[in-house]
Amino acid sequence: MEGTINPIYHNPKVILNKDISPFDSLFNVQGIYQKPCAMKRNIPEENQKVLDEVSTYLREYRLQSGYTQKELSDFAEIHRNTISHAETCQNISLLTLIELTNSLDIRLADLFEGL
Repeated sequence: MEGTINPIYHNPKVILNKDISPFDSLFNVQGIYQKPCAMKRNIPEENQKVLDEVSTYLREYRLQSGYTQKELSDFAEIHRNTISHAETCQNISLLTLIELTNSLDIRLADLFEGL
């Protein structure tokens, strides 16, 4: 097996050694687990502006509804960190956005009105 590409991660930089398991590459030299890094993509400026506005609207709607992030999290059954990500211009899934707008009783179309 020595010198072959690791089939689990499909990463040509990770080479299997006959003395280690495929999972050893997930741990640093101190034995601490390290999550494999995902590539971050650059968001075009015009898309970042839309993301900023949508994030601001979500936060404003939440505050107008009288929810804390934790309360909305419990009501929408979405992790609080996901709500925080949505409100701090971080990329979220369309499904999460739909669940948030439904929980806040706003139409998805209203969120994008005027953008």
